[in-house]
Amino acid sequence: MFKRKWLVWLVSTFLLATMVLFLGFVGNAAERVTLQVIVCIDAERFACDEQLARMFESAYPNVKIELTNAFGEAYESKLLVMIAGGAPPDVAWWNDGVFPAFVGRDVLLALEPYIQKDNEMRTEDIFPSVLDIVTYKGKIYGVPYTWGAIPFAYNKKMLTEAGLARPDPFWTIDDFLEIGKKLTKDTDGDGTVDQWAIGSNNWVARWYEWILRFEGDIFNESLTECTLNTPEAIEGLQFWADLTNKYRIAASVAEMGGSGEWQMFLSQRVAFYGSGPWDRPWMVSNPDLDWDVLHPPIAKKRAIVSATDGNFVLKSTEYPQEAYEYCSWLAKKEAQEVYAETGRVPVRKLVAYDLFLATPPPPAHREVFLEASEFARSFVPQVVQWKEISETILPEMDRVLLGVATAKEVCELVTPKIDELLKKGF
Repeated sequence: MFKRKWLVWLVSTFLLATMVLFLGFVGNAAERVTLQVIVCIDAERFACDEQLARMFESAYPNVKIELTNAFGEAYESKLLVMIAGGAPPDVAWWNDGVFPAFVGRDVLLALEPYIQKDNEMRTEDIFPSVLDIVTYKGKIYGVPYTWGAIPFAYNKKMLTEAGLARPDPFWTIDDFLEIGKKLTKDTDGDGTVDQWAIGSNNWVARWYEWILRFEGDIFNESLTECTLNTPEAIEGLQFWADLTNKYRIAASVAEMGGSGEWQMFLSQRVAFYGSGPWDRPWMVSNPDLDWDVLHPPIAKKRAIVSATDGNFVLKSTEYPQEAYEYCSWLAKKEAQEVYAETGRVPVRKLVAYDLFLATPPPPAHREVFLEASEFARSFVPQVVQWKEISETILPEMDRVLLGVATAKEVCELVTPKIDELLKKGF
C-alpha cells in the first residue's frame, strides 16, 4: 500500500514538473519578440549584419531579428510606402542621405530616454561628428554603428613614376595643382591625354567638400538659409569645376568615357580618388594597385566629408525597448570589434583606435581616417528638405562642371529657390 502511494506521488510529481517546464517553455516561446529590420547595403555588408544578428540573438534569446535587404531598390520610397501602408519595420537602416527624409516626419522614436538608462552606451565614446548627424532639434533619433571619412586615396606607383613623393599632410591646393600637372599626361604618345590627377563627379560630396575648404557652406549654422551665394561658397565651387575646365588636371565626364571615378582609379588612369574605408575590399582585390591614403589638400582651411551608417527605431514599433537594444548593441564593444575586423571604421573611439588601426595594410596610413574625425562633416547637410533641395541643385551643378555656367551664376540662381524650400518644409 505504501509503495503504491509512493509510486502515485512520484508519477504525479513528475507529470506536474513536466507540465510546469512545458508551460514555461511555451510561455517563453510566446514571449519571444520578432523585430523586422530593413537595410539597404551590399552583399558583403549584409553578410556581416546577418552574423551580428545571430550574435545579438545569442545575447538576447528573447529577441529574433528578421533582416530584409532592399539593396538595389528605391530604399527611401520603399520605406515611406511601408510606413504609409501601415506595415513599417521596427528598425530601419539609414545613412547621411537617408536620415533627413525621415527625421522631420514624426515617424522616428527619440532615443534619449533609453540611452540615459543604458550604462553601456556611453555616447561620449562615440566620435562627436558622427553623433551630430542623428541629433535633430536637440534629440537623438538614431544609433550610428560605422562611419568613414573620405580622404584621398592615391596611386603610389603613378606618383613614383612622376618623380613625386607622398604629399605632406598639410599640402595646399597650390601643391595639388603643381602635382596634378605632373601627373596629367599623354602616356602612349598619341597626342591625347590618357592619365589625370583625378576624375570628375557630380556627387554632392565632391563639390561640397571644396566649398567647405574655402570656408563656405550650403546653409547657415541654424540651417534656415541657403548660403551658396556667399563669396566663399562660390569660390570653392568654382575651384572644383576649374580642376576640369581651367587647370585640366581632372578628367572630364567625356574623357572618362562612361567610367566611374573608382573605375578610373582601379584602371590606373587617375592618381587620386576620394575614397572611404568601404572601398578597401575592391582595392585590395586588385594586386596590381599599390595605394595608400592621405588628407586632402588645404585651401583656406582643412575640411573633409564623411559618411555614416546606422539604424533608427520607428515610433510605430510594438517593441521599443527591444528595438533600441538591437540598435545600441551594434554600437557597443562586441559588435564594434566585428566591424573593425572587416575593415570598417567603428563609431566607438576606443575600438577604432585599438582594432581598426591594428588591421593589416593597405592602406599603410589608415590613421588618416581617424584623424579626420576632428574636422569631418557629413557629406549631406542634415536638413529635412534635402531630397527636394538636391533635386534643385544637382542639375545646376552639372552645368558648372561642364563649364557652361559659372559657379556665381548658378549659386545666385539656386539660392532663392532653396530658401523657399526651407520655408515650406515637407
